[in-house]
Order: sequence, then C-alpha cells, then structure tokens
Amino acid sequence: MNINSLGTRIIVGFQAHPYYESDVNCVYDNGIIEVYDILNNSLSKIGEFIGTDDQKMMSADISADGNIIAIGAPGAFYNGKDSGVVRVYKYLNDSWIQLGTDITGDNPNAQLGSTIE
Repeated sequence: MNINSLGTRIIVGFQAHPYYESDVNCVYDNGIIEVYDILNNSLSKIGEFIGTDDQKMMSADISADGNIIAIGAPGAFYNGKDSGVVRVYKYLNDSWIQLGTDITGDNPNAQLGSTIE
C-alpha cells in the first residue's frame, strides 16, 4: 500500500489467493491492484482493478498527484522464469490506461519490478 503526497489517494495490492476450479483442482488468481480516493474519512474505489501477471505481485507506487501508478510483478515469465515486468498506468476518463508497453526483465531471474520507488 502507498499513498500519494497529498494524502488523498491510496494504492493497494492484493497477492494471489487460492480457489478451487473443481473439487480437486486448486488454482491461484494473479495479484490485483486497486486504487481508492480518501474522502471524508472513507474510501471510494476509482477505476476498475488492475490485474498482474504474477501471483506474487510485489510492488506498486503512486505519483504525487495520484494519477499515475507503477506496478511490478517480479515473478512474471516474459524472458524466462522470474524475469519480471513493470507496467505504468494513468487515470484518465474514469479508467486506468496503460502508458507505453510492458517493461520486462532481460533474462531469467532478473525479477524486474521487485521494488518500485
């Protein structure tokens, strides 16, 4: 969880949780990110949740004004196991829109996205 510098918006990450497709098959959702405005001591979700490519979504940060977020998923498989990925989004017209393309780790075990600041 991070909060913007104005104290008006927070970003919250939820790691994967198990659920059962059938009586015997346990699978895991990928992590998700949600963003909330803080208004009158209550939270109001803005935009839809943003899914990650990793059950172990590790890092997220929010800009000073709260309109840009970055999400890191170091366990994503783009250029080999645990190469990682970072995505940047902007809040525009009530939606989180990805800016640019995925930023991926160059090789296996790079774990890009472990830390975002």
